[in-house]
Amino acid sequence: MSSLRILKIRSKVSSVLATAKELSETNDLGEQKCYQKMINFCELSDKLDRLCVLHYNVIEISEIFFRLCSFQTTLWVAMGLIAFLVSLFQHYISITSAIRKDEISFDTYATDLITMCYAIAEIYITTSMSDQVMTESKRTGVLLNKPLMRLNMDVRFKRSVETFSGQILLKSLNITGMGLFLFDASLMYSLVSTASAYLVILIQFELKAT
Repeated sequence: MSSLRILKIRSKVSSVLATAKELSETNDLGEQKCYQKMINFCELSDKLDRLCVLHYNVIEISEIFFRLCSFQTTLWVAMGLIAFLVSLFQHYISITSAIRKDEISFDTYATDLITMCYAIAEIYITTSMSDQVMTESKRTGVLLNKPLMRLNMDVRFKRSVETFSGQILLKSLNITGMGLFLFDASLMYSLVSTASAYLVILIQFELKAT
C-alpha cells in the first residue's frame, strides 16, 4: 500500500516537473503572458508543496507501522532461518543414513523440500516488497534533482523543489528489523549465507561424532 501511494505521488511530481519544464522553455516577452507564466508557476509550486506534505505523511505513517511490526517481523525471520537450517540438517542426516543403508527414496523428502521452499519464498517476497517501498521513496528525490531543475524557472518553484528534495534527503524510509538489519534485497543473500555457514558447522560436528 505504501509503495502504491509513493508511486502515485512520484507520478504527480513527474507531471508537475514536466509542466514546469514546458513553462520555462517559453520565451514570450509580452507583459500579460509573463504575468500568466508567473501565476502558472505559483500554482505548480502550490501543487508541489502539497505533494511534499503528502509524501512526508506517507513516510511518517509507514515508519510508525513498520516500527510497530518490527519485533514480530524480526522474530518471524529468525524463526524462519532456524526452522530452515534445522530442516536442512535433518534432511542431510536422513539422506546420508539412507544412502549408507541403500534405502534412499527421494519421494519421501519431496513434501518437506516444498515446505522449505515455501518458507524461503515467504521471506523473499517480504524482503522484495520492503525493498521496493524503500526504493520508491528515494526515486522521487532523484527525479527532483534531475538536470532540468537547473533551467530558468520561477524562484518560488525552485524553492519548493529544494524543500521537497531536502525533506526526502532528511526523511527517507528505512524498514529495519529492530534496527539490526534492513529489509532489502541483500537480506535474502545474508540469510542464505548464514544458513550455509551454520549448516557446514553442524555437518562437521556430525562427521566428528560418527
